[in-house]
Amino acid sequence: MSDSSFSLIAVAVLVLMLTGMVVVFARRAPWFASFRDPRIGELVAEVKVLRGRINALAEAQDRLLRRLEETDGETSGERATRP
Repeated sequence: MSDSSFSLIAVAVLVLMLTGMVVVFARRAPWFASFRDPRIGELVAEVKVLRGRINALAEAQDRLLRRLEETDGETSGERATRP
């Protein structure tokens, strides 16, 4: 290997080490504490429940719209056959 490839590998290793140090020190920083708040887990659980309810409402709406289209088709067919 040439000297340029060794220097390229050395620079890559240094960048990875610096990135790791930044991550470690950032996790100990006070501004990072908000990301470790236990209430976040509760909020995520509530969001999942709300998504489930929204999906259930959307499915119910789809069923109602299909039923409305079916009854509308039946009533319009009856109107067309009646003199």
